[in-house]
Amino acid sequence: MSILEKITNTEDYLLGMLLCDPGLLLTVPFDLLIFRKWHRVVALMLTQLNSGIKPDVFTLSEKFPDWDSLVFELELLKNDSKGESGNYKKYLKSLESNVTEVRVFTALKKTLSEIEAGTMPTQAAAGFSAKMMQLTSTANRQYSYNAKELMAGMDAKLKEISENKGKFQIKSGIEKLDRLYGSFHPSDLVVVGARPSIGKTAWGLTVASNIARGGYKVGFISTEMANEQISFRLNSLFSGVDGSKYRYANFDGDEWGRVANGIRDIGKLSINVCDKTEMKVSDVAMQCSAWKINGGLDIVVVDYLTRLKPEREKASKVVEVGEIVTAIKNMARDLRIPVLLLAQLNRAVTTRTDKRPTMADLRDSGVIEQEADSILLLSRATKDDEGARTAIFVDKNRHGQAGMALTVEFDEKTGRWF
Repeated sequence: MSILEKITNTEDYLLGMLLCDPGLLLTVPFDLLIFRKWHRVVALMLTQLNSGIKPDVFTLSEKFPDWDSLVFELELLKNDSKGESGNYKKYLKSLESNVTEVRVFTALKKTLSEIEAGTMPTQAAAGFSAKMMQLTSTANRQYSYNAKELMAGMDAKLKEISENKGKFQIKSGIEKLDRLYGSFHPSDLVVVGARPSIGKTAWGLTVASNIARGGYKVGFISTEMANEQISFRLNSLFSGVDGSKYRYANFDGDEWGRVANGIRDIGKLSINVCDKTEMKVSDVAMQCSAWKINGGLDIVVVDYLTRLKPEREKASKVVEVGEIVTAIKNMARDLRIPVLLLAQLNRAVTTRTDKRPTMADLRDSGVIEQEADSILLLSRATKDDEGARTAIFVDKNRHGQAGMALTVEFDEKTGRWF
């Protein structure tokens, strides 16, 4: 029996059970699209149930002009499924599994056709990977909840947090920020903005290394710096050796030993770096998905927004950036991890007396403000930027206080924020 025949037979059996006991529809959440042959009928049954109507052959017949030709078949299905309601969940799971299998095969076939038609293999593979991530992340996921289910889920989450005593609370390691902000939440998009040369990458590496030291699995997407530069910066953070000395290995006294200790300590951490320069969101999603499958992934830092490429070029940069940010947010939800997205601010902040950055300074798109769960803005006192102070401004925070300015420190020699 082919997979398509299995799907059809399972659908028939399930519909027969539902005609015998329509209430089964409300016992287990599922994607209506897994039903193909009987999609219209099952959708109408669900609508009637939610309206307080118990579906049967007669209530359903009023909505289908061709119902007369279906009545006999449905009555047979109903008779064949009598007394089998106890197997409903088993057959529903089987249908979901078989439909997913067909979707994977269809996506793979489409990818091969695209390659044969001239699409670059890497581009086609990225599209296939993004589709697979969507299929696997949505399989058996519940999207609709009643009040009782919501509270049950909340109760379970609170117990998990209490029992683990903060084990799964991913903190930045910057004390003032953690006191105000708490921890980075799964599925959150945290946008971190700053002017060029203020220290976005240094902030991202500081936080990534702090989190990794806490035992978490961290991913770092670098579209600007090569892996050698990232390794030098990480080692400087750990060793305390001036980062400018790494370029020529110009170390003094005990610095060679401190560098060696840094190499040893960093090698024990779960930090993965991808330094591909030309990256689309689908490439980012494919890499993060691979990390999550191969060893796990708790959080990812993406450096930085405006160097990411759109899937297809648009006439407007604003539209491109908006689509990229929305896709990154969707990736965070699909993988259920926090994503720290570094972004550049425009020049408006340099014209203000107080040098205080705001959300409106984020380049190219207001969609950033809409999609981000949190927006952190970095400011640093420099010789060329009089009036600025070294601070983190929490301009948006869906989980707590916003509009706060946190005075912090920045060590230019090591690139450490603290």
